[in-house]
Amino acid sequence: MYSGASAAAVVAGPTLRFFDKLDNPNEASELIWDGLNLTQTVVVPHVDDEDFGEGCRKACEQLKQAGYRTQSLTNSQALLINGDEQQVV
Repeated sequence: MYSGASAAAVVAGPTLRFFDKLDNPNEASELIWDGLNLTQTVVVPHVDDEDFGEGCRKACEQLKQAGYRTQSLTNSQALLINGDEQQVV
């Protein structure tokens, strides 16, 4: 079982690309763009958030254009994955 909110949910997927406009990657000692690949879906949190929403929606569009499967979530939603089944709750 894995549970993650915000960036921890993003990390569960295949990539962290396109989220670099939301956090400063220069603050990291090493840049790793690969996610944990626990799911092939990139979770895009905070799409309704006043501070992060615009950046998250833009990252979602860029991910889709790059061929990634995405799931956008508001601050009150979660993505439950059980095997091949995915459900927004």
